[in-house]
Amino acid sequence: MRIWILMLKVFAYLWLVAATLFVVAGIIGVWTKGGFSAVQELLSPFNIANVVVTVLTLAPGLAALAWADHLKARLVRLSPDEASREQTPSSAGSPQMPDPGRPFDSALRDLGNRLLADSGFGPCENLADAAGIVLTDITTSTLTQAGFGHLPHPMASAKTNASMGACFMAAALSCISVRLKRIGLELPIQDVFARAGLAVFQMYPDAERAQIISAGSDIFKELVGESSSRENLREWIEGVQTLTASYVLTGDKAWIPLLAKLYGTLAAARE
Repeated sequence: MRIWILMLKVFAYLWLVAATLFVVAGIIGVWTKGGFSAVQELLSPFNIANVVVTVLTLAPGLAALAWADHLKARLVRLSPDEASREQTPSSAGSPQMPDPGRPFDSALRDLGNRLLADSGFGPCENLADAAGIVLTDITTSTLTQAGFGHLPHPMASAKTNASMGACFMAAALSCISVRLKRIGLELPIQDVFARAGLAVFQMYPDAERAQIISAGSDIFKELVGESSSRENLREWIEGVQTLTASYVLTGDKAWIPLLAKLYGTLAAARE
């Protein structure tokens, strides 16, 4: 639930900043054309048309903030055990160590179901559904942890930077796929990657989003190809896969900052 609260707040703040700039630009334009008296008339509380337009302009951002507050209140109403798991997954401040004997598919389903339940939805329909939900959560949480310039939003991250996020998403998915193959389970990788990409980069225009997802996949394939002769790339991919597996097996958000550091290494190397 925390990731949805964060995404809503990020969207709300970005929207409100853009809407405010739009309103200010309109006021400046009126001042330039009609002077101070025109601005007074525009901002008059009796100018119903302007009030309505201003409210409609700000409404999406305000609505997102209100919904984020609603989800936050719901989080507070969770039982003590659930609230503790959501807000302080590691009492010692360090990541919870995974149980090597826990079945990976069971852990994946459990985490996917928990993420959906936290947002008020029913359980995952199948393993691919769970993989898509978990992959979306990992990628969005990691990009958010990395800072404003890496948020999956066109006002925060350009298409080239967003492609690095998609590449990281492909690396995380490779872990999930490999772990499931070890126990004889196949995952529709392309479908899961496309669905997660649609969710993570939903704020981008359709054509741009498709380019981001495709570029990210291509970049990861290049990294895999080069990793056979470059130890640092091999270690980076293995690091992402190890941390992703640890997060799936434990559901502990304390693994996300470590994933964000690896993502930061990738983003810095590609700048």
